[in-house]
Amino acid sequence: MQRTIQLDISSDIFDKVMFWLENLPKSKVTLKNIFVNSNDEYFHSDVDKYIFALTELDGKNRQKILGITPLHYRNRELANKWKKEMATKLHPDKCTHSKSKEAWDIMNDIFNEMISK
Repeated sequence: MQRTIQLDISSDIFDKVMFWLENLPKSKVTLKNIFVNSNDEYFHSDVDKYIFALTELDGKNRQKILGITPLHYRNRELANKWKKEMATKLHPDKCTHSKSKEAWDIMNDIFNEMISK
């Protein structure tokens, strides 16, 4: 019997639930279509959301919002595509957000980590 469970939980609890689910025997659970609501209603735009993630968050929470997966660290083409998408939104010459320069520098650091491995 297949069941679908929808959860509305904080990211801390989400991480704990995911750890628990990932450590169950594979015959007991199948993870499909996990959707993380990054609380879009709290941000005026994607730019605001990305700048918040870059300047205020770290680790898994940042990666979820920025759409970063482990593949980005293994696939240079995917990393370049991610940087190009971020650059169109965050470049300080185009973005008027007060923290755009700080976010830009952090984004470049993340990108450099991606391509250095």
